[in-house]
Formats: sequence, structure tokens, C-alpha cells
Amino acid sequence: MPRNQKEKEEKYTCFTHLTENPKTIYLATQATVLYKNPLPIKNELSKRDISKFCRFHNDFNHDTNECQNMKSKIEFVIRKNNPHLHCYVQNDQAKAQAA
Repeated sequence: MPRNQKEKEEKYTCFTHLTENPKTIYLATQATVLYKNPLPIKNELSKRDISKFCRFHNDFNHDTNECQNMKSKIEFVIRKNNPHLHCYVQNDQAKAQAA
């Protein structure tokens, strides 16, 4: 399966309610969760917003908390029931997912 097709499959429209923001979760779990590397940002550097830096892409253009790719990766890992992310799922949803 081509990588770009796989990337599209991991995007979600409905997200789990979390207790922390995506940047905090990513920084806390990047050593224990194997996040797939994102595709590079395609905009020319001169057209990017260099006041915003995404730690997931390790590049300028948007903030980590605004990164749709990062949000989708976190959601993918949560839906795979990765134990490293259970503590970031709000309690009411954690109970519903366990049932």
C-alpha cells in the first residue's frame, strides 16, 4: 500500500477527548510510542509561518497543537489500545472504550 494512501486512512473526523493537549502527549510518549514519521511539509520555506514550529514535523508552518497529522496519529494509537496513552483519555471515554 502506498504511503500517501496509508496516511489518508489514519485521518479522523471524530476524536477522543483528551486530558492534555497533543504537544504534551507527543513529547511525553515519543520515546515509548512508535509514531510514524510524517510526510514533509511541502510549502516553500519563504511561504511558511516561521513564528510557529511543529515538533512532530520538526519544521516551521504550524504549531504542534494545531497539527492535524499529529492529532490523527495520537487518535490512531489510542484506537489501537496502546497502554501508554490510556492515561490521557478522559475518564468517561476510557470507561466506554473498555466496555
